[in-house]
Formats: sequence, C-alpha cells, structure tokens
Amino acid sequence: MTNGMNPTVARLVAGAERITLTAVIEETDAELERTEQELAALDRIEAAGAELERLERLYPGRSTTREMLVDAGVSPDSLGLREDDSELIDKWMAEDGIRDVT
Repeated sequence: MTNGMNPTVARLVAGAERITLTAVIEETDAELERTEQELAALDRIEAAGAELERLERLYPGRSTTREMLVDAGVSPDSLGLREDDSELIDKWMAEDGIRDVT
C-alpha cells in the first residue's frame, strides 16, 4: 500500500513488504517440505505395518523400534523404511501410550 506516499517512502515500504512476503513464502515452503517428508514416511511405515506388528509380537518389550529390528536381525531398508522412520514410529507409539520413549 503505497498510494499517496512520498516515492522514497513508497519504495521503502514496498521493499519491506517484499522482504516480509519472501520470508513467509520461505517458511511456507519449508513447512510444506516437512509435511511431504512426514507423509512419505507415513506411507513407508504403513506399507511395512504388517511386518512391524509381527516383529513387535515376536520381540515384545523392546524400548525402541530400532532395538526390536536389531534383535530380529532386520534392517529398516529391508522393510522399505529409512533409518529415521523408526524414530517417528517410536514417537507415535509414545503419543499413543504404547511405548515409553525417553
């Protein structure tokens, strides 16, 4: 909004608005990227869900998904998971009260 302003002030205001909009766009892009990554992880975890449940039954009481996989001799990659997916699984399980992750 620079109508009726001194041209120098109008340029400064327009520049400040551009900086603000650029920051909002960058923040929105970063949030979108995080959301897309979490959705991709959710898809991978859902695809591996049946096997993860089977392993949870065979190796109960493990404090982390990573510990369960190590004890089972299974790599996250063999289930189509990434290394950091197990941390997300543990976080969700802790939120649901299934696993106490400290």
